[in-house]
Amino acid sequence: MVADPWHFPRREFTARVLKLLGDGPGQALTLFGPRRTGKTEFLIKDLAPLAEQRRHRVIYASFWQAPLSPLAVLLHAMETSLLRGTFSDRVRRSVLGLTPTLKLSAFGAGVEAKVDLTALGGRPPDDLLVHLDDLLERVSGRSKATILLLDEVQELARSGDNAPLVAALRTGLDRRSDRLRTIFTGSSRDGLAAMFSARRAPFFHFATPIDLPALGEAFVDHMVETFRVVSRRTLGRRGMLCAFERLHANPHFFRVLLDTLLHDPHLTVETALARVRDRIVVDLGYPETWLALTPA
Repeated sequence: MVADPWHFPRREFTARVLKLLGDGPGQALTLFGPRRTGKTEFLIKDLAPLAEQRRHRVIYASFWQAPLSPLAVLLHAMETSLLRGTFSDRVRRSVLGLTPTLKLSAFGAGVEAKVDLTALGGRPPDDLLVHLDDLLERVSGRSKATILLLDEVQELARSGDNAPLVAALRTGLDRRSDRLRTIFTGSSRDGLAAMFSARRAPFFHFATPIDLPALGEAFVDHMVETFRVVSRRTLGRRGMLCAFERLHANPHFFRVLLDTLLHDPHLTVETALARVRDRIVVDLGYPETWLALTPA
């Protein structure tokens, strides 16, 4: 994967998470972080490359606003992980979009089959749940555990039709606890609790909860320096730290601020900040009261 100069690596946290997955007593983690705080970027640009460097197979699937059913998303991620290429190659292919038709490898009694992923709405077919279990077996690591990155997993709890899939996934992961390690991420504490904390939750006591750490001054310094290199313009550190705080230390909104400044060199930081705050209210649906709150 081509290095992104704007990416701020969370090296210490990445190493700690990978050690928890590899050497910890549990087989799974739940990673909570509010939306637009960098969970997906952490998974794809920090954790996955380090895990692959240490000879883990890495599989990523996102359930956030997916155009296909959760089962289709999982099947696609598992099948493509069996193809040649690196994790970066698979991410690049997924950016191009999920293909509507997927060839299933070694389906049933070794007979090749194709499935229309767009038709997998409602309750998942039993034969495809069996195939999912077969895929979990085949992607399971031997010398090194395979790491599954399941992003925005609380989406699975939105429909009762997903209950058989969730049950099959829980069973499949339980049976291979030494060869499959999983990170479930979520941007809703209530959504994660519905799956992992409630007594009748499908993944009750299955994963250890951790939070995505908030970014601070080091992140701002990195972004301001990258801005200087790209634009050959210098932004005052104190003013940018203040702007970051006024955006509630949200890395996505801070990137939007820098992008605004990058594309219009005549703007002051204060004017650009006002535009970003207006955009948050109008485009992203954040209420005025959120912007009026004092940063913690």
